[in-house]
Amino acid sequence: MVLNLTQLALTSILPHLLASPPYETFAASSDGFVFLLLSSTGGWGLPPCPEKGVWTDCFGTYKSDDGTKYIGEWKDDQSHGQGTETYANGDKYVGQWMEGKYHGQGIKTYADGTIEKGKWENNEYVRIPYKNFNRGWFDPIDCLWIL
Repeated sequence: MVLNLTQLALTSILPHLLASPPYETFAASSDGFVFLLLSSTGGWGLPPCPEKGVWTDCFGTYKSDDGTKYIGEWKDDQSHGQGTETYANGDKYVGQWMEGKYHGQGIKTYADGTIEKGKWENNEYVRIPYKNFNRGWFDPIDCLWIL
């Protein structure tokens, strides 16, 4: 039996949390991720990045000459926080960034269909193994109990 913790949270905890601002709506995907959509006028949203100057503590889009496009949070002119980078060859990374590098939880989808999902450290993929508990195995990447 496999229990998806995200599904349990959606049915029990999140409805109570989402009953008041700043949350306006939420959506769940089939692979276990929950996306919270915040109001553009309230909550924890960052301001847009300025047209000129250093991009820090803001949200913006940058497209390079080679076709790479980053949409997300910035700090000290580097991708930092949550963001999505799409490459000209079709590769895509969605997740956490630190000082311009993949760092934290993220998913990289390659043009050939290969997917690396889990923890990243300084642009390197780190696969977290299942953890064994007395009641079964837990997959921290997919938030699944395997009993």
